[in-house]
Amino acid sequence: MIEQALAEIAAARGALDRAEALLTQPVTTPPAPPPPQPIPAPFADFRFADAIEKRRAEHVPGAIGEGAYRFVANAHRFDHIDPFVFPGQRPDCHLHMFWGNLEIDEHSTIESLMASGRSLSEGDLVNRSGYWMSALTIGDRAWLPDWVANYYKLANPAKPSSPTQGDLSRIREMPNGLCMIFGNRLGDGTASPHVWFTVNDPKQGLLWHKTTLAGAVPLLTAGRSLIVSVAAPQCWNGELTSDDHRAHLAYPVQSGQRLVCPQTHPFVIPQVTYKAKFTVPPGVDMRALRASSDEPDQAAGASVHAEYMGAHHPEAVKAWHENALLRQLDCSSADFGNGWGGKRHPTFTFERPEKLVPFPSRFDPSRRIWASI
Repeated sequence: MIEQALAEIAAARGALDRAEALLTQPVTTPPAPPPPQPIPAPFADFRFADAIEKRRAEHVPGAIGEGAYRFVANAHRFDHIDPFVFPGQRPDCHLHMFWGNLEIDEHSTIESLMASGRSLSEGDLVNRSGYWMSALTIGDRAWLPDWVANYYKLANPAKPSSPTQGDLSRIREMPNGLCMIFGNRLGDGTASPHVWFTVNDPKQGLLWHKTTLAGAVPLLTAGRSLIVSVAAPQCWNGELTSDDHRAHLAYPVQSGQRLVCPQTHPFVIPQVTYKAKFTVPPGVDMRALRASSDEPDQAAGASVHAEYMGAHHPEAVKAWHENALLRQLDCSSADFGNGWGGKRHPTFTFERPEKLVPFPSRFDPSRRIWASI
């Protein structure tokens, strides 16, 4: 009995010693995750003076009483992403066609766009904005435009068509960081007056203006071109975005003999307009033309819409706002209107040999498609 008791006491003492040893061991904690890498400062990777060039010193006032800053770009990507509607997600939307910042992807933010990336456009580094719209598809191919013209316009404040009501204090520079969707609404089916389609026959010198893509399709024969135009609102409430990415902006409304901004959106910003020019290739049945965002029961192009993430170099936007717009000059090719303009990307072109390019389905693992440039 005594021996058994001594054995139990020894066993208990051993257990206590082991427990004490565990308690006195240093506590180790897993290493902290590395801090997120800071995004570089906006436009800090180049000197503004190196991204611009001399332009002509004299400018002709806008022929229709509008100040205009415009540049032309090449589309460079078709993808099933939408950086601010579905941030960080893929694939989660219909096919979009992208131009502007070459580095845009599903993770892009205003800060990341401003920090890096060239633009395949007239202007190149001075404008790192992201631009995209519904892709036009023909069967299993995407229709690649020759170019996309981008307008920032301001109507003459003295004219009834200007929502400034003659008050220049209402006018704001194009706000950096602005995100917006404009054009037709998905699933609505109602044609927006701010989306229109122009068919051009260069050999015969003919133009047809249509309010719907379906109305333009019968005119699309080989060699003719189609220009798809989408115009954004220019009345702003001061917010950079909204829940639906539309409500912070509004189109002017009629009041008596002139257009005015609603009281809810008192500030006037330049009107952004995209004009994508497509050439009809030979041997293609254009009756299959659709917008990627169309529902199966919708007419062709009923859902065409566009999106925008503004990331301009501050010195550039200040220059073209104060000169091209406020001085009512008609400026093209990223010309600021002050004798300077943005340099052109070296591979930008007005002629794209490709007209139709393959694109993957939404659920294809190789979803990212780049047109050759």
